[in-house]
Amino acid sequence: MDIWKILSEIGVRNVKDIKELYGGLRCLSYLLMSDAGNSVLQIYTDDSRFQARKKAYIYDIVNKSKVSYLPIPKVIQVGEKEKYCYIIINYYDGEMISEVYNKENSIINQIAEDLVQILSAIHSLDIGNCYGWLGDEELPETQNLEEYLYRELERFNDSLIEELNAEDLEKAMNIGKEAVRIILKKVKRKPVLTWYDINPKNILVENINGRYSISGFIDSGAARFGVLEWDFAFIKVNFCKEDNEFENILNKYIETGNAIDLDVLNAFIKIVELDDLALQIRDKKVYDIPRNSTFEYVLIDLKNKYGK
Repeated sequence: MDIWKILSEIGVRNVKDIKELYGGLRCLSYLLMSDAGNSVLQIYTDDSRFQARKKAYIYDIVNKSKVSYLPIPKVIQVGEKEKYCYIIINYYDGEMISEVYNKENSIINQIAEDLVQILSAIHSLDIGNCYGWLGDEELPETQNLEEYLYRELERFNDSLIEELNAEDLEKAMNIGKEAVRIILKKVKRKPVLTWYDINPKNILVENINGRYSISGFIDSGAARFGVLEWDFAFIKVNFCKEDNEFENILNKYIETGNAIDLDVLNAFIKIVELDDLALQIRDKKVYDIPRNSTFEYVLIDLKNKYGK
């Protein structure tokens, strides 16, 4: 893909140099360097085209609110061409937590306070009564929580049926159904904006005077209107390496006056594990085997099968 040609097509001038960045599973990301300051161009094609509009929608919710001070990207430009969609956001300097893990094993505890402050602010936003994520038309789905969760179970089943035998499929889906039963029984609150895919590649950190702090809370591509315990399920499954790290974050969140229902949290952990399994089956590649995953044995078999 000719990035200089794309910059010309979308009317971006005065870029002096370009550097490719980590872009995740769905997009190509480039650092655009200029005298006026650096920015990031993200390009989406094919079935992920809607992601550019969705990210802009989520970023704008935050940046037009009372919590616009958060280190969450500001939208500079967003648009669509015949073969791609794109978004340009401001650039945050820093390292991904995934890059820091090996040289600083206390990184999660060091940034716990920052993470809690960011999540508390995001969860405090009034987003109405809609549940769901943003689809192709960049509008929130408006079904109730029950419809939303059962749609998620259908999505999991459609993926898992490709690889799991009848017994394992039934076992996995029964775990999911029980989790949904608990969630529907106990959740009575309005939906909140959940970041959802909280992982070590979606948070940037800087070392200031020997201590790390969060410099960028990025990638709203999976964000949706849901239940706050969902974010903590992701933190448990995909973010923390040790139980004490998760307990530290959870306790700090509760200490700020926020309520967490542990039964709902544990139910969402099962949902996140199912989601993780379904994603890796869809992509025919095992990216990761989450610590203490209920489906660890399935992922090990799949990793051997896919050979990656």
